[in-house]
Amino acid sequence: MITPAIASDITTTQSVAWASPDTLWVGAGNASGNLLKVPLATIGAGKVFEYGQGIDPTSGPVGITPGVNGDLWITAVNWDELRRITTDGVISIQGKYFVGDIDSKRPFSVIADAKGLWFGELNSSSIGRMLWDGTVSHTKITHDGWPIALTKGHDQLWFVEQQANKIGMISAPGSVTEYSIPTRAVRPSGLARTADGNFWFTENATNKIGKIDGSGNFLGEYDLATGAQPNGIATGPDGNLWFTESGLDQIGRLTPGGVLTEFRGLTSGAMPDAITSGPANALWFIEDGTGKVGRITLQGVVTEFDAFDPGAWPSTIAAGPDGNLWLTEPRTGVIRRLLGDVIFANGVETR
Repeated sequence: MITPAIASDITTTQSVAWASPDTLWVGAGNASGNLLKVPLATIGAGKVFEYGQGIDPTSGPVGITPGVNGDLWITAVNWDELRRITTDGVISIQGKYFVGDIDSKRPFSVIADAKGLWFGELNSSSIGRMLWDGTVSHTKITHDGWPIALTKGHDQLWFVEQQANKIGMISAPGSVTEYSIPTRAVRPSGLARTADGNFWFTENATNKIGKIDGSGNFLGEYDLATGAQPNGIATGPDGNLWFTESGLDQIGRLTPGGVLTEFRGLTSGAMPDAITSGPANALWFIEDGTGKVGRITLQGVVTEFDAFDPGAWPSTIAAGPDGNLWLTEPRTGVIRRLLGDVIFANGVETR
């Protein structure tokens, strides 16, 4: 079992995932090792529990995704591992898989399907595949591509290559197609799919949202305000695209038809990053700059919850199958579970 740790031990943010109608999980992007779980049935109360055993502080858990058996899986970027975690906080020794070889892979983003896990490898410029029987394979992409965001298509995996300025697609292990983004140096950061089969990606460096269809045809770009710096993007329960604007402390909404709306209401300096569709028919996001988890309704009403210390920068947020929000922090090896408006560490109220 994982036992409560110290409330102040937290640090960087990169992705968000929703595992059920009432649980989010969050993962960080630094070198510590924290997973944070935030239950949404009691999110209005805002309680946070920390757990520090079972994940080595140096392992660097970053990505997190719901599995297929009521559990979740994380990437340990510094140790070349995939780890399984149950919703009661047990890190499974049997569910630990080493995905490296003589070279460091640095598994980062991760997503599950019925057959197994897909994961992006930063160092090896590959997309990894682990079947549920533990068989691991690797598909090479452009050198130094940096596949930091993944999403599922129709029997396919789609991903962004941040440094290569490409969108990639894998139909099966070993079979990859890459599409160069027409605009140069956009720094693609997030990726989401809409019901019409199109894929949408954030252009962090050029303040745009790009669109590509399932055949690899680029369908255009949508301009945002100067300095928006869009990062995470997710398809909402309303079928629209919702994304974070870290440079302007805003949340944006873009309809598949191209109608843009931007919502304020975040704390100044929030720097919203990863975002996911989740419980309460709302979108949930991480605020790198304030140590908060934010919720925005489909009407644009924003609520913020204290979840970790400012400067913690967790990387991933996910809704788990147990009705909780979970966040991971690579720098500290602590798991945080958000319940309400009070933080508990070692059973002691700390906020």
